Amino acid sequence: LATQLCRHAEGVMLQAGASGPARLWQLRSILALDLAVHVVRTAWQTTLTPDAERYLLLSFGSSPRAQDPVRQRSEESYRRARIRLSDATVRTLARRMKELAEGSDPVVWPSEFLFRRGSQTDADEASISSQLRNLAHPAAAEDYLRIARVTIETADYSRGAEDGFRVLLESVGALVGTGSYRYLTAGPDLLAAFVGALSAQMPMPSRDFFAAVRREWGFVINQESAADTALVAQLDGAGLERNARRAEKLMSDAGLALGLSDRTTMVG
Repeated sequence: LATQLCRHAEGVMLQAGASGPARLWQLRSILALDLAVHVVRTAWQTTLTPDAERYLLLSFGSSPRAQDPVRQRSEESYRRARIRLSDATVRTLARRMKELAEGSDPVVWPSEFLFRRGSQTDADEASISSQLRNLAHPAAAEDYLRIARVTIETADYSRGAEDGFRVLLESVGALVGTGSYRYLTAGPDLLAAFVGALSAQMPMPSRDFFAAVRREWGFVINQESAADTALVAQLDGAGLERNARRAEKLMSDAGLALGLSDRTTMVG
């Protein structure tokens, strides 16, 4: 994360064509985006997510949702990312409980929990600390996972990682929509931040740009960047190419790209 932050910050701040305020806004956007992507990549690693499912799909276009399969798959990619974050939180807590229980020093479980007024106390036989204390030793990993799930469900901060991920994406304009219909996209400001972070490599053809966005942030935009993902079996190539054309037009309208021909667009 530190290496990525430094590389992207250098790209944004050393680009020649942007004003000071624009560079500062891009820097703020990239810092938030890098953190959000780092969080979800950590969740993918923790939950052993298959490589083909480690992506986030950016949708461009204004078609009605029912007629836009790319948007629907974008919604699904965001929903799956949040599920992985929740699962990673449970797995991390279960692993830490297991490490404490199997350590060389006896664990006083009540001291590991902060009991709030009106919440469970250690005197309650159903409390988390009581369940941990009464586990057989050595206990199976599934036992710790079960207790960790109960702990997360009863905690005040049970959705902290998921909500933090959502807020970071919303703050840079990468998440739009409401409720279960939220999907991932990128407006001109975020696209400008992508270009700024990659300024040392600019200019480049749009296909190379989409490949770089996939490599740096895990975002899929066109057919080529989806080649190693589960999207191959879920979307036809024509839909993803239309999505890429819309992204190119958005960048051209914002002054971030120049169309050299019907098939070639230079970014940056």
